[in-house]
Amino acid sequence: LDKFLAKRTRRGGKDKATGGNDWLNRHHIARGEYAIHRKQQAQDPQDINVYVDVSGSVDMELLEIICQSLVVYMETYQYSGINICPWASVNNGVFSVDPSKYKDKKAVVKEILAIVSTGEEQCGGGTDSKAVISAMLDGIEKSLDDKRKKIKDDVHIVITDGYFDYQGIEAKMKASIKNAFGRGDVSDIVPKNTFWMLYDTDESYREGWKEEIQKGKLIFINTEVVKKNK
Repeated sequence: LDKFLAKRTRRGGKDKATGGNDWLNRHHIARGEYAIHRKQQAQDPQDINVYVDVSGSVDMELLEIICQSLVVYMETYQYSGINICPWASVNNGVFSVDPSKYKDKKAVVKEILAIVSTGEEQCGGGTDSKAVISAMLDGIEKSLDDKRKKIKDDVHIVITDGYFDYQGIEAKMKASIKNAFGRGDVSDIVPKNTFWMLYDTDESYREGWKEEIQKGKLIFINTEVVKKNK
């Protein structure tokens, strides 16, 4: 997750040694108009959209550990904010969390967990690939700029136990996005910017995710191991 977010940040993030945001030097951007354009682009909002599967019993302790990491990485790599979308047989909309409004990271995590808890009551049980894609379409809608001319390249993180029709999920996602927005560039950006976190899934389910594993876009989580080593 750390590597995924570090690779996709526009700003380059804080230098771990100095704590400074020296993204121009770190990316060796040439001087001139191109450098100015890149700097402006880097300053545009870039959020982390998190889609939490609440179809079963969500282990809130595991989710809390994941969220603590997300809040740290968001600050390290200079993302603007976090949007949470609980989903199951239906999705519960997209809820924005602005870390700047809270006094510390613990408060941000608490707000995220409160959103997910509410989603558990409203999203129903059972899920499939259509449900997560529907949730992601809402997240993408939030990512579009006001004039709907372009999509901000937000990153998308899906947290689920993986028990849905996963075969060809990225192709299905791309087709649904293109159909919904009529924008080929949108459908190309989003699958590349999606990270899958599958917890406590049976070994047999891993076969369908070989491509995502090879691309470094998926991690399998054993809840008990994570909680034991937190």
